[in-house]
Amino acid sequence: MKRLGAQKIFCLFYIGNVFEQCASQIKILLLNHFVKAKDWTLSPSPIKAQGSKE
Repeated sequence: MKRLGAQKIFCLFYIGNVFEQCASQIKILLLNHFVKAKDWTLSPSPIKAQGSKE
């Protein structure tokens, strides 16, 4: 019984670790997506301003 309990705990830790890694990957992807979206909305005005100055 103790062995099974240890295996269950190990499995839970393993699954939790994998899930955490997946979650962090998803977070990074989402952050990159939002940053890109912000860049698209924010960049044009500074680029236009720089272009007009030059």
